[in-house]
Amino acid sequence: MLGQFVNLVTATAPSALVLALIWAWAKPRADTPAAGAVSTPAASARPTTGLLVGLGVGLVAAVGLTLLRDSARLRQRELVSLATLVPLVVVELGLMVLIWSGRGGRRTVVAGVGGLAGLLVFRDLPGVLLNWSAHLLPGQSAWATDSLLRVAGLAGGAALVALAAWALARTAQSQRRLRPLVTVALALVALGQVVTILQLLHGRRIWRLPLAGFRVLVVAINHQSWILYALIGLAAAVAVAGWRAGRRPASEPTARPAQVRLAQAQAISRRRAAQLTLVAAGLLLATVTGLAALDARKPQLSDPEPFDIVDDQAVIPLERLADGHLHRFVRLSATGVEVRFIVILKNASAYGVGFDACEICGPTGYLEQSGQIVCRLCDVVINRATIGYRGGCNPIPLDHVVAGGAVRVKLSDLEAGASHFA
Repeated sequence: MLGQFVNLVTATAPSALVLALIWAWAKPRADTPAAGAVSTPAASARPTTGLLVGLGVGLVAAVGLTLLRDSARLRQRELVSLATLVPLVVVELGLMVLIWSGRGGRRTVVAGVGGLAGLLVFRDLPGVLLNWSAHLLPGQSAWATDSLLRVAGLAGGAALVALAAWALARTAQSQRRLRPLVTVALALVALGQVVTILQLLHGRRIWRLPLAGFRVLVVAINHQSWILYALIGLAAAVAVAGWRAGRRPASEPTARPAQVRLAQAQAISRRRAAQLTLVAAGLLLATVTGLAALDARKPQLSDPEPFDIVDDQAVIPLERLADGHLHRFVRLSATGVEVRFIVILKNASAYGVGFDACEICGPTGYLEQSGQIVCRLCDVVINRATIGYRGGCNPIPLDHVVAGGAVRVKLSDLEAGASHFA
């Protein structure tokens, strides 16, 4: 439950906070009528409409991508990530130019908000949906206690992120100087996306970075979490500014009593929204630091076992696997990557063989606890009968043969699997 809560908050909070700020900036801008024009409810709803349309389109596309990934029909996930991240960076840079140039019309602003929302959802949601579907294992009831706890963790994380985004949007909407705040937020998320793009290009050997550039990239990758910390700090700064603005005199001394009461009510509303934003920012920070550290204290993987190499094959004798326990092995690839794979006796004659990684949780590995095989990241219990098959949180299948009293795996297949651990 805790793992699902932390993972969802970490994955979606940056996008939610940025969308809240860009919506707050776009709404008053799009609501401002041109000279001689009359503001209408339809005009004031345009930024919200653009946001909702973008979220809807992104959701539909994300569901489609999730189905493709879950069915194993989509193998080149890195290319999909590149095809999403590059337009995202372009849209974010375009919005930063638009913010400071002031030349964009109402339609351009709304289109930018909608495009940013759609691309962010399309990037973030597939991983969340795959994580969700992986909890409903074959033969396990959706109403089982473990399943309900995991779903509760996801739902709780979604509720916290939604609350933080809503409160920040309400608080930021009353700010007069949003341009620097929105620019910083967009620059932060764009920086994280550029780092990911460079990582993918280097990992796929599309563009090899020089040694100095690679060292900088490694430092940036190891400190990407600071982008989320900075966004949370930005939200807290907006909350403090909104709370201070709510304490100022609400109206001019010559204002009418009705205007005074209205201004006072608005000031109270701003203070409450600012307080809620500050609380939500504190909860987000506690989640991605304290709770994340607590969740990271997981059991360690067992030590790898030795195996023989015969005719360019990894050979594991069947008698070693007869105990029915999980056996882990490691092969060092030509590029220096440790490729882990696991083997287990599923029944009297069938063996489950796969990489010690999955399509959803990555190379975190699997543990054996009380006779059950468990994903180390999301705590999902893996059905032994499904090990060796794609889908859910199962280990990535690894081709093998059972011959000569041993399980045999080609070294070339292990070498090809290095990308799962790089």
